[in-house]
Amino acid sequence: MGFNNTTVEAVPSRDQVYQGAPSGMDLEDFFSWPSSYNYGSTVQNSVQIIGKGSSGATTDIVQMTNGSNDVGSIWGRMSSNNEDYNYFDITKKQTFSMWVYMGDKRFNYTKYNEDKNDIDGNNGSGEGIAFVIQNDDNDENAIAHYDGLFGLNDTPSGKESLGVWGGSPFVGANSLSDTKNFAKGAIQNSFAMELDTRRNVRAAQNFQLQDDYFDATMGSDNTKEAKGQHIAWNYPGESSTYNVGITDPLWTSHTMEHKGVIHNLNMTGDATVESAWHHFTFTYYPPEDNKSAHIFYAFSDKDYDGTIRPFNNWDSRGEGTVKHPIMDIDIGKLNLDPGQTKVRWGLTSASGDTATTNAVIFESIPAVADIETTTNLYDYTQERDIPDSDRNSTVDDDVNNGDKLRFDYNLTYNSGLMSTGDITTKINVPKNVDFTADEAGNIGEIKYSGETVKINASQLNSDGTIDLTLNSMGKDNVSAQIRLYGTANIGSDGNINPVLVKQAHTSYDSDHYTGDVMTPQFTINPLGDTLQLAPKDTDDTMQRSIITGKEAQMDMNINYQNGSSFGNDKVTVTTIVDKGTDKETKSSSIQAVDSSATNSEYSLVMSGLKAGDHNVEVYVTDSKHRISNYLNYLVKAEDRKLLFEVDNEREMTISLDDTIDLTGVLKYNDGSEFDLNDMSIIWKTDDKTPLNVVPKAPNYNDPTIGQSEYKYTFSVSGEVLGIGDHKVVVYASGGGGINYSDKIEFTIHVVDKVLQLTSDKNYRFQTTNQSNESKVIKRDGTWTLNVTSAKTPWILTVRSDGLMGSNGIPITGSMVYRDDANEYTLANDPVEIARDETSDIIEDTEYIGENWKPLEGILLKVAPNTSAGTYTGEIQWTLVDGPMQ
Repeated sequence: MGFNNTTVEAVPSRDQVYQGAPSGMDLEDFFSWPSSYNYGSTVQNSVQIIGKGSSGATTDIVQMTNGSNDVGSIWGRMSSNNEDYNYFDITKKQTFSMWVYMGDKRFNYTKYNEDKNDIDGNNGSGEGIAFVIQNDDNDENAIAHYDGLFGLNDTPSGKESLGVWGGSPFVGANSLSDTKNFAKGAIQNSFAMELDTRRNVRAAQNFQLQDDYFDATMGSDNTKEAKGQHIAWNYPGESSTYNVGITDPLWTSHTMEHKGVIHNLNMTGDATVESAWHHFTFTYYPPEDNKSAHIFYAFSDKDYDGTIRPFNNWDSRGEGTVKHPIMDIDIGKLNLDPGQTKVRWGLTSASGDTATTNAVIFESIPAVADIETTTNLYDYTQERDIPDSDRNSTVDDDVNNGDKLRFDYNLTYNSGLMSTGDITTKINVPKNVDFTADEAGNIGEIKYSGETVKINASQLNSDGTIDLTLNSMGKDNVSAQIRLYGTANIGSDGNINPVLVKQAHTSYDSDHYTGDVMTPQFTINPLGDTLQLAPKDTDDTMQRSIITGKEAQMDMNINYQNGSSFGNDKVTVTTIVDKGTDKETKSSSIQAVDSSATNSEYSLVMSGLKAGDHNVEVYVTDSKHRISNYLNYLVKAEDRKLLFEVDNEREMTISLDDTIDLTGVLKYNDGSEFDLNDMSIIWKTDDKTPLNVVPKAPNYNDPTIGQSEYKYTFSVSGEVLGIGDHKVVVYASGGGGINYSDKIEFTIHVVDKVLQLTSDKNYRFQTTNQSNESKVIKRDGTWTLNVTSAKTPWILTVRSDGLMGSNGIPITGSMVYRDDANEYTLANDPVEIARDETSDIIEDTEYIGENWKPLEGILLKVAPNTSAGTYTGEIQWTLVDGPMQ
């Protein structure tokens, strides 16, 4: 006796699937659907909304079919209260995110031969679901239908049509051999993407009244276009979508063109609740820059808990890669009216002879709440965004151990008819990152439109998660950004192996939006050695002075602290000029190095700097993104100028008969050779018309020729100026491309005669000790006492009332004037100390105080035992002009 053991794997029931459903959005009244279809004969619409709590459902579920030979459709409600509602806008990017459940019958790939027209693999699986965009005149009543046999009424069509494609579960008459008529049975002016769970490859023959042949289309490689359970799209109402497959005298079988096919999927019959729900994403991109609209779609791109799977594990099309290029669609197939931008969207579905449940949970609907979510990783140390290596393994995703990092989670409300409601957020923080609190105890913040909320370190749970509740997003709160600050940490730098940090999951859950994001995948490298940058000259002042148009050069050494070799043939040198100002510029250049060398010299040459002080900051980055210290230079740039230097005082007094020679030199501030071509020295007196004085022609025997300076002389006559105060302005122009030098201003006083006394306000006598003898105390230093005169004689006299102590007691003594052997007290009448009896027309100055010997001139004579103290007083000078008496 023998036994045959057969193992049957149990699958979850519909109720179990509903009870364990993933989270979705509340559907409210966002959809509409007819209770039945009437195309001559009436067929019930199989769609039901399973509300949260019904049948144990944990979220709102759209049940498309639940029995055998069902057909159903549901559409976004186009208007409510005469306002646009849940529509599809062809001018906007839109992403539809949903979970689908398509039955408990596993497609049997072990019995399936894709090259044969057999149905062994179907194993009783149903037909599937279609995502549809339509502009059919039948509005929400639109459904696939076919002409009845033998003159019977039109009948709504299910099975392989999925309620959207042309044809029917039964073969049509020979008139349907024309694909144009066949396409009339489809939803018109439409686009459809099918999630097809049944292989339709059985032709109608020998009075078998069943058209089940859509998936028998052969591709250019002579293999089936659609293999196994699959996803594909086309335009249901277009005759070009269909082909005449097999004909006989009575019956015609049709095939369908499948675009963008994803083959051999596992859509049904999963063994667990978690695997029974499959995630589906559809994104529409509107036409831009005279290009076509295009689409992206992905199946099973998420796990049951919302974690987005690694990109290479997706079944997707249209991502713009070499393998799956951009997938264009023709929105002209919708046959829009002029100016029309909004059309109907929804789902259709059908089951076959076996009872099948097809159901959908919506996570996000653009017209309800269009939320765009992104994540980003910024490396503060490297000053760059770190790309996600999950999608492209060739990108530079390297950060270094110890780098300061910032993780951004961005949500943007683009549009919608509803706000989201508060968003329950769970963040799984990335591994190998320390989120250490700042001084205020925070590890991040949430930035809203006009508000910032701190995230405290205490909110980081021991399992590496953070639970947040974000404010509801809508028209009054269009953006939310979560920022977390951390440090890359793979332990001690003794660990020489890089660590790949996998993506970390974050979920968002609200009434009208549910979504998930992942942080970028990146690699943490051990730091190894420290890159350093130093001036080549250890005595470098770190300052440079240049003339605009010239170059400033800074020489440096690049090496590693522990003497490592570069290990690569290039480094990147970054220069920031005038950082933190509105004139800031930043540039980077590649510097070649010897990969085996431990040091490389580098010369930074700066040019094009405008006049002014410029801070120049320099640092180096190697191939592993290790960043050196920063070097800071100060570059002082000055425009090339003509310098006008004078030898004379800026204020002078002359008589009417005097002439003053103003002398000095002209030179360039960069020390370059002097150029007399087109040179003029300009003299302007009292704002009168300037007088241009052209320098003399070069004398090649003159030692100044070919030198960097030009000596000049200009005479100013008192007679020409006239009596009074005059302003004389002198500057140079032309020569060497320089327009004007700085202007020098003189004040010249012209008088008929000159008599001027120059004295000091703070004369002092020397400090001496008290004595029991009388003493003569000398002056402290040289006393300034000058008389300048012209065209007049003069006499200078002096007297004083004596000195008074700080205690109010006069000094016991007096000031005296000594001239040779004569001594005169100043306490009585004025004493003559100088005179000039000439009347020379040339101005002359007599320096009286400078010519006194130590025991001549004004002295202080005190009595014995004069009280110690500080004494002050006044000296009265009298300068008299006129004839001598």
